Amino acid sequence: MYPPGRGLYPLPPENTRKVWKRLVILGVGFVLLAQTYAGPIAALAATIQTDLFVYQNGDTVTVTGDGFGAAEVVDLVTTDPAATVVNHGSATTGGVGNLTYQSTLTTTVPGLYDVKATGQISGLTASTQFDPPPTPPTNLRYRDDRSSGTGVTLSWPSVGQQSVDCYFVYRSNSSMATLSSNTTVGSCAMPHTNINSLAAIAEVAQASGTLQYVDSAAPAGSIFYYVTAEKVGNNQGESGQSNQVATTSLNPSSGSASHDFGNVTVGTTSSFTSARYNNNSGAAITLRAFAISGANPGDFAVANVSPAVGTSIANGGAVTFTVAFTPGALGARSGSVEVNAQDVNQSSGVFNTHVMPVVGNGVSASGLSAQSASGAYGGTVSLQATLTSGGSGVSGKPIQFSLNGNSVGSATTNSSGVATLSSASLAGINVGNYLAGVSAAFPGDSSYATSSGATSLTVTPASLNVTANDMTRQYGIANPALDATITGFKNGETLGTSDVTGSASCTTTANSGSLVGNYTITCTAGSLTSHNYTFMFAPGTLHVTQAVLTVTADAKSKIYGAGNPALTYTITGFVNGDPASIVSGTANCATTATILSGVGGYPITCTQGTLSATNYAFSFVGGTVTVTQATLTVTADPQSRVYGAGNPALTYIITGFVNGDAASVVSGTANCSTTATLLSGVGGYSITCTQGTLSATNYTFGFVGGTLTVTQATLTVTANSHSREYGDANPILDATISGFKNGENLASSGVTGTASCSTAATTASAVANYSITCTIGSLSAVNYSFTFAAGTLHVTPAGLTVTANDKTREYGDPNPGFDATITGFKNGQNLTTSGVTGTASCSSSATMTSPVADYSITCTIGGLLSGNYSFTFFAPGTLQNGENLATSGVTGTASCSSAAIANSTVADHTISCTIGSLSAHNYSFSFVNGTLRVTTAELTVTANSHSREYGDANPILDATISGLKNGENLASSGVTGTASCSTAATTASAVANYSITCTIGSLSAVNYSFTFAAGTLHVTPAGLTVTANDKTREYGDPNPGFDATITGFKNGQNLTTSGVTGTASCSSSATMTSPVADYSITCTIGGLLSGNYSFT
Repeated sequence: MYPPGRGLYPLPPENTRKVWKRLVILGVGFVLLAQTYAGPIAALAATIQTDLFVYQNGDTVTVTGDGFGAAEVVDLVTTDPAATVVNHGSATTGGVGNLTYQSTLTTTVPGLYDVKATGQISGLTASTQFDPPPTPPTNLRYRDDRSSGTGVTLSWPSVGQQSVDCYFVYRSNSSMATLSSNTTVGSCAMPHTNINSLAAIAEVAQASGTLQYVDSAAPAGSIFYYVTAEKVGNNQGESGQSNQVATTSLNPSSGSASHDFGNVTVGTTSSFTSARYNNNSGAAITLRAFAISGANPGDFAVANVSPAVGTSIANGGAVTFTVAFTPGALGARSGSVEVNAQDVNQSSGVFNTHVMPVVGNGVSASGLSAQSASGAYGGTVSLQATLTSGGSGVSGKPIQFSLNGNSVGSATTNSSGVATLSSASLAGINVGNYLAGVSAAFPGDSSYATSSGATSLTVTPASLNVTANDMTRQYGIANPALDATITGFKNGETLGTSDVTGSASCTTTANSGSLVGNYTITCTAGSLTSHNYTFMFAPGTLHVTQAVLTVTADAKSKIYGAGNPALTYTITGFVNGDPASIVSGTANCATTATILSGVGGYPITCTQGTLSATNYAFSFVGGTVTVTQATLTVTADPQSRVYGAGNPALTYIITGFVNGDAASVVSGTANCSTTATLLSGVGGYSITCTQGTLSATNYTFGFVGGTLTVTQATLTVTANSHSREYGDANPILDATISGFKNGENLASSGVTGTASCSTAATTASAVANYSITCTIGSLSAVNYSFTFAAGTLHVTPAGLTVTANDKTREYGDPNPGFDATITGFKNGQNLTTSGVTGTASCSSSATMTSPVADYSITCTIGGLLSGNYSFTFFAPGTLQNGENLATSGVTGTASCSSAAIANSTVADHTISCTIGSLSAHNYSFSFVNGTLRVTTAELTVTANSHSREYGDANPILDATISGLKNGENLASSGVTGTASCSTAATTASAVANYSITCTIGSLSAVNYSFTFAAGTLHVTPAGLTVTANDKTREYGDPNPGFDATITGFKNGQNLTTSGVTGTASCSSSATMTSPVADYSITCTIGGLLSGNYSFT
């Protein structure tokens, strides 16, 4: 038999039921899906059914039916559990009596809904039922008791709706998504998952009243909970979620979850402990109440609540409060502070609770008294204290002792309550009286409260031993500084770290004159002072020992082949003004040298012999007999050469041989050099010789310099030829000097002054050639002498000017006779005395009929003749009508100009004239150009100075040009080419300053000419590198001779040819006792000297 109200169709198997798609219709109404009835009514068994069994408010309920008449109108009525009709409509069946009807469920009440269908024609009826989902639980709340280990307790009122079978509890560590009702088949079995795929943590059976679930496994941190109701059986479904609660709404800050007050005396109140609970739930909460529960709620009190109870706390806000403990009895006491707050989804009277466990221990009062103590600085002291309670000693309790606030140990009370700590260290405590220096403390325990006591401490000074230090000195020496050693410091102190200042005053009866023996040293406090110490003194001893006299063998010397000299010695080291006479006896001295000993050093050793002195011992220092070489003299031969010539070969002579030795005993040759170079001026230059490869076993060499004399070279002074006209004064007579050496010219040669040149010709001398001769005049030169060669003065004819004489006649008259005036005679001559013969031939183009005007009169040489004159210019005259410029009526002036300007190039520039303001009634004007001659400006070409090291090639020599006009520079001036600059210095030239001279080279310019100024080439010393030569010797041997290699010579020179003299001074820190290792050899300049080099 089918279940009631479910029609003819059985339910699908559990968990396989299909959920039909719903058509949602707003408001209450229906959709009729049927065909018009077109057939006869027949008796049928009608059924209807709904698409779902559980609906939520607002869902569309779909009813389908069968078995009604074809095309029949069927009435459908839906009533709720209270028999209230919630829907009434109709549908028309199809051709086979089937129908579909839909309505919207707008309200729900608990219980089953009935749906009844009635055919209007057939009268057939059918019915079915459906159920709304369970109502979600409300007013879920929690009690968070995790701090005491109980977990979180959830409670909520039962839904009280029909067919609710159980509840599921859900938990998450974050806020959970909103849950809609689940209308799928469900059961109360675990595990269980809702439609959000969240697994339930528990299932709680349905009951009336308030339900509760304890989440004893609740984890630490933030927890979110909600609960759903579940229906099973034919009307399955899970409700939506309850309100969601979050433990973060009462989230304790660090240290606020619980508190232990420890030991507190019964009847007294502890200090407050502060707590803070934060609202991190995401929404505001309202603080509702505080309560105290547990075993001893009366022992605990809450105060200082902020904000006040009843106040809303926003998300992120907090409530703070304090808790105090007043134990009512001995022993352990406990309670729970309950903080209650309501969130926005909880009704009045419903709130969440966080439980803060609080505990403490009630103890009895106690008292502690300490005894005063005394001890020496740095020592120890015995400490004692008595613990009582209620007038009786308390035994078996630990007492902590301190000295001046520093813990020194603990002791346990005996049966009388007395604790004793022996040998407590006084380290670090200075001498003094400390009123509360001794303190004792009882920390308290589960039976007795803490207590403490303090009393005085006295620290007395410790004693130090001041012992005079033993000293030793030799006879005759002043006493050493006498001092003492201080011992006995405490606390690991030393003299430097203690508070001891000053020093002991120590003395002895011994003085510098005291004889050899032992003398007592005694000390007193002197300036010694200390707060923490006193001083005790002990004597020391000054040991006066013999002084030491040094017996030094006197150094002796003899020439090779001579007998040994007498060996003597010197005694030094006497003190106290003792005379040498206090020493008796003589020393024994001897040497290994004999008459046959060769050149070298031979030791002299002395022993004590019979020497003796009471207050003295003896030490001995050896001497040396030195056999020396005889000396040969190497004398440089004098030499001579002319300035500018190469040096001759340099030779020498050796003298001073003894014992009939021949010159052949000497091997090798001396190195001779001179400071003179190709450029050296006239004078004497030293020739110096060095040993070179000279060698002789029994001889050394001494050197005597010679002189290289540089004599003057000869310059030729040639009179320059000149030319002048007859009757003119002679030109300035000068000369050209040639024959310079070493690339010099007149400017760089050092020649000064000028030659004195003259000729027999005078202004009256006739046209002819006359000799010009020169003498030395003021010429002078260090490096040159002079010879002279004659030149020629050419006297040429003078020019006379033949000027036609102006004439005047009246119009129509015949021309007057034309003649000329001759000017330019020399030497006071005139036409008559000059030797000029004949007359000029003069004429004019004017005739008797020529109109009034000026006409040119021109002359030619005619019959003019002269031996001393030529006729080079014939000036025209004027045949006038009797007027001149003043009488002619001509007024004004011509306007004359030239195209030349300040920066016009060198050239002849035309001067042209225009009429300007000229005016005349009887005359017109014609114009003849004149000339403006622009000549070259002068530029100064100055050789640039340079510097280089000896032996280096000369740098590129150049020059600076100055004197440009019109704001021009070298690039814009039109100057092309470069000057040719040179110097006499070569790579071999010695360190000195050399002139740099420039000539025109390829310089060229249209508008400029050039003059030249010299510069200087500074040749500076080149640097030589002096490198110490590596040496090797065996351990214990004396160091070998140290020497060095010199590198960096220029011009192919070596040490021998470079002019470097002397040797470097090289040394090492290694001694005969130095262990096997590498030691640095360092060199200094020693006796090194050079004119052309410096040394590194």
